[in-house]
Amino acid sequence: MNEGIIHYKAMRYEQALTAYEQAIEMNPFYGFAYSNKAGVLNALGRYKQALAAYEQAIKLRPRSAYDYVGKGDVLCNLRRFEEALLAYKRAIQLSPNNFYAYDGIGDALWGLYRYEEALQAFQYVIQLHPDAADVYCSMGDILTGLQRYEEALQAYAKAISLDPHSATTYNNLGNLVLSYTQAIQLNPNEAALYYNLSLVLAELGRDQEARQVMGKARELGYSP
Repeated sequence: MNEGIIHYKAMRYEQALTAYEQAIEMNPFYGFAYSNKAGVLNALGRYKQALAAYEQAIKLRPRSAYDYVGKGDVLCNLRRFEEALLAYKRAIQLSPNNFYAYDGIGDALWGLYRYEEALQAFQYVIQLHPDAADVYCSMGDILTGLQRYEEALQAYAKAISLDPHSATTYNNLGNLVLSYTQAIQLNPNEAALYYNLSLVLAELGRDQEARQVMGKARELGYSP
């Protein structure tokens, strides 16, 4: 088992899988080995096999909130969001303040286009774990989709303050002010970046700034 954990942490997933399968051969009733095997299969994108392994783990240790969270994560990857919600809710029954279960509920509700409920779930996650940068990023993505740009900007800014090196957050900022400001600092002569920034500023009602930035785009030769 320890060998499998070492391989998994080093992202040597195939070697980790072999180690866990060997552990199961030695003890077919070792729930922890099935659970870890499921995590490896999930990381490898072999979701149906991962789900089967989590089901076996749950049979062997039915009060493991960890395994229900894992099952929910796999079901989300399979886009079976309603079933994922049930798994996460069972995890919460077993572990009422389980950070990962509430985070999963947010993801599942997001997948079901139940955006306001997803935001509520993520807000509760933040109460449990105020330093969860990725949760703020997820909230920013949802708020952007709802065209609540000012709130999205606040969520992304908080994510960046917590994890200033997160490429995912900068990428997901998309067409919002912070991402284009950052991009312009890196590429100050890229006219298209100024143009896109002007569109975002206009969406936010910051019309004077939008006109100024559009002027800079035109100076650099941008013509939509």
